[in-house]
Amino acid sequence: PSLNRNGTAVLAMLAALIFFGSFEWIREAARRPYAINEVVYSNMLMKDQVAEISENGFLKSARFVKTREVDAETMITAGEEIFIHQCYACHTLDGFNNEIVAKTEAMSFGALRAYIRKIHQVRYFMPPFAGTDAEADALAAYIAGGLHKKEIVLEKDTEGPDGAGAFDNHCSACHAAEDLAPSFEDWSREEISASLASLDEISDEMVPFDGSSEEKAALVTFLFTLNNDVASSQPLDGTILFEHNCAACHGSEDMAELLADYDRDGIREALDTLETLSDEMVPYDGSPEEKEALTDHLNRLKGE
Repeated sequence: PSLNRNGTAVLAMLAALIFFGSFEWIREAARRPYAINEVVYSNMLMKDQVAEISENGFLKSARFVKTREVDAETMITAGEEIFIHQCYACHTLDGFNNEIVAKTEAMSFGALRAYIRKIHQVRYFMPPFAGTDAEADALAAYIAGGLHKKEIVLEKDTEGPDGAGAFDNHCSACHAAEDLAPSFEDWSREEISASLASLDEISDEMVPFDGSSEEKAALVTFLFTLNNDVASSQPLDGTILFEHNCAACHGSEDMAELLADYDRDGIREALDTLETLSDEMVPYDGSPEEKEALTDHLNRLKGE
């Protein structure tokens, strides 16, 4: 009876709250991304409905939303409603738990667009995004433009893939270029290119690069230039390399037909094994940089 004092009661209550609070926190973390394992995600979307929602659209079937279509005028408001329904269960605004503004501070609109589309692959404990590409763009626009007031650019008017843009879209969600550069300071272009196909072996939190072959080539060049001066990293002229190494036997139009069934990666691989294609050829002996430039030129021939 002498222990039944207010102080003892408060300590017992605090201990109980800490115990049960910790238990619930651990339990919730252990079952993510589900509320009911393999049935219902933590945002209350049914697992077996995600594919259908992604094809037909989330806003069209959601019950408690005002915006049903995504266009230039409704993009931000549509993104906000998608955030409330698909993200707010775990991410707060100006709150304590998983505050979304702080989590996405370093991410541009382009980075968020790419990240949202593969969020479950990159962060297995987060539910996959359920919605169309336009709705994913709307969510990215709300976070980047609505919350961070950053620029929203859906398409860039460029002649080809931009290495800095590819880095922004595929890497900047987790990496700053200046912090990443020392990791491959002594790497060649070929080593950088090979690593992009096996990122999951470097870290469990990464997935292999899934952009186009053109984006991959542009990203490799961008990463390579982070540790090499601009003068030594200027793009080589693939047209000149073709004239010096290929034109004696091959015309541009003939090459375009021969390469019709090759993608860029296939062309690049073929340059190392030309002798298997014809007894009259030998593997191309240019530098890795020259091989990349020649590959780009040969790949462009198919579209001319």
